[in-house]
Amino acid sequence: MFLKLDFTATPPTWTALDPLEFKALPTGKEADLEEMIRRDVSLLFPNEDDDETLMILGQQTRSATGKRSDLIAIDSTGALVLIEVKRDADDMRGRAEPFEFQAIRYAAGLATLQGLEAIVQELFGPYLARVTEPPKPSENGLQPEEIARRRLNEFMQQNGIVAERLNHAQRIILAAAAYDADTLSAVAWMARSGLPIRAIQFQPYGLGVDSFLEVTQVIPPPSLEDYFVKIGSRSLGAGSRVREPLGDGSAPQGVRRSLPRLPQMIEAGIVKKGDRLTVALNPDKDVELIDSRHVLVDGRPTTLNEWAKTVAGWSAINIYDWVVHKPTGKRLRDLRPLLGATSDTGVAVTASLPSPLPTTG
Repeated sequence: MFLKLDFTATPPTWTALDPLEFKALPTGKEADLEEMIRRDVSLLFPNEDDDETLMILGQQTRSATGKRSDLIAIDSTGALVLIEVKRDADDMRGRAEPFEFQAIRYAAGLATLQGLEAIVQELFGPYLARVTEPPKPSENGLQPEEIARRRLNEFMQQNGIVAERLNHAQRIILAAAAYDADTLSAVAWMARSGLPIRAIQFQPYGLGVDSFLEVTQVIPPPSLEDYFVKIGSRSLGAGSRVREPLGDGSAPQGVRRSLPRLPQMIEAGIVKKGDRLTVALNPDKDVELIDSRHVLVDGRPTTLNEWAKTVAGWSAINIYDWVVHKPTGKRLRDLRPLLGATSDTGVAVTASLPSPLPTTG
């Protein structure tokens, strides 16, 4: 339930937002939801512990049988990620083939792509030929297929993906404004059986002329164990959790530890507002941290994720893996364990900060 609070009234009042079907929105087409995700893939990771690095490789890719998959990406392990989009539960019930089975069939087709050239020619090259985004300055004059080859090679090198690990596994992410019971039952069974699949819900709400969108991960759901503070896990930080990997150990199955987030790091003084940050891929371009979500880029506030994503040239980025804290010379992921467990008074206990890296030259 979403409530709009009005503190100008005495006593304060609230108004419940009405849940809507996606098709009831002014631009409520399935293609609109797909394009929204294509332009910001981080929407698929609403949970704080599921930051991912992804690059879109394909959209509306046609199979040998004439079927089209919605979006295809590559993750930081080299696995291909199939993203299938449906608007509402009625769309699922009206299909001859169930939503989840369609996704499995598409994922099986992705498994047949062997090697970088196959991915470039069948997915990435045709995708870049269709999109209208301008190339990088260094790519001017190059054909889409050559740009795709260069970008995929760079992504693999930057994420440490060796050729043998390219497309070593396939993952499935389903995205919809609503799911029918049969789809959720099948997806829940597949997730419990170890298949790397997740279901994300985009629930619209309306209040007058305004529309709002709530993004939640439906499957896999959190478990009670996710909220326990483990004995002897002081190095993980207060309230940290460790979730056991499932399936092939890919990110959606929770292989990451839930370490302190940037707001907690700022509160503890590990990172400070005004500190300079860079992306490891381009250390010469630094920005000022305004707060836990924003940096100052060319005099304008920009979200931390959007800035890092733009610098990297990827569709989504794990800021903790790639953003460098200039005062210490360390990536955010290396600073997170410095926030220790809370004391009996509830005050965070932190380790001493590392000294900045020595400068050269």
